[in-house]
Amino acid sequence: MKNTLLFLLVVTTTLLLPAGLFAQAQLENAGFEKWDTLAYDPDNSILIVEPVKWSSLKTADNMAEMAPNVCFMSEDAHSGNYSVHLMNKSSFGTVANGILTCGRIHAEVEKEKAYSYTDTNDYSWHMYLSGRPDSVAGWYKYTSADGDFGTFNFDLHRNFYKKPATAEDSTNLVGSALFETPAAQVTEWTRFCVPFTYYWDTVPKYILVTISSGNSYNAKAGSELWVDDLEMIYNDGNTTSVKKKPAPEGMLKSWYSQGFLNIRFSSSGNHSYQLSVMDMTGRTVYTGMLSSNNRQQIPLNVQQGIYVVRVSGKREVYSKKVFIK
Repeated sequence: MKNTLLFLLVVTTTLLLPAGLFAQAQLENAGFEKWDTLAYDPDNSILIVEPVKWSSLKTADNMAEMAPNVCFMSEDAHSGNYSVHLMNKSSFGTVANGILTCGRIHAEVEKEKAYSYTDTNDYSWHMYLSGRPDSVAGWYKYTSADGDFGTFNFDLHRNFYKKPATAEDSTNLVGSALFETPAAQVTEWTRFCVPFTYYWDTVPKYILVTISSGNSYNAKAGSELWVDDLEMIYNDGNTTSVKKKPAPEGMLKSWYSQGFLNIRFSSSGNHSYQLSVMDMTGRTVYTGMLSSNNRQQIPLNVQQGIYVVRVSGKREVYSKKVFIK
């Protein structure tokens, strides 16, 4: 993880960039071409490695020596020479997720107590991203074991942040994006692109990316995920990117009454849209489909607070905050 030369190159390049380019910030080593060698595993005759500026269980702040190796360098790449290969493994009577983050892992035998986090005091364990990307894209392949699926979490934030977040941590969350792979075999390199949902009108300072080859606490041993070429997409007029915008007045109406969230989305013609509702930590509490120009009632039993209603079409994503009490 520690790469002084890379740090100097990043600083030098940043100083030489025109000011207008800062909005186009990208993840470091997003194509996974640069790798650090951590140790040699004599039992399996392989090197233990991690992508530069990324970390896994073998550099966790706890149980690193005992943890299984779940992160590998693969020559099966979408582009360039390498991709990252993650694999779920049985360990200590449970299943250790194949996990990768641009922060650091806090590992625990009880998986419910484990998390990834941004250490703002150590360059080795955080990644700057001072910009507001519209969406994030990448390429993946997946082998599912027993209905398992992989997850990609992208959290833009200020100050300290961890995933899963506590209510206190969530106050630093500026925006988030989530992609889940199908619970199936994806044998060819496949592109994903998901929009960011923003919770505050501010510019983040860091990004915490957490990628897993399994479904959180229910991961299955043997699931495998290959990842390559992650890319932040900005709303610069490119019609191929998803446009994220607040809903114009009257277009998206939402209100909560007697245990039901009421939603009406107005558009020309009758179309179906993807509907999601998230709390302020970025946790999705509801997903479904929404038909335009019709009121839809959703039974929602959640805690009181502010939530974000998001309506996603093929090219645009509309969002609106609603107070649930």
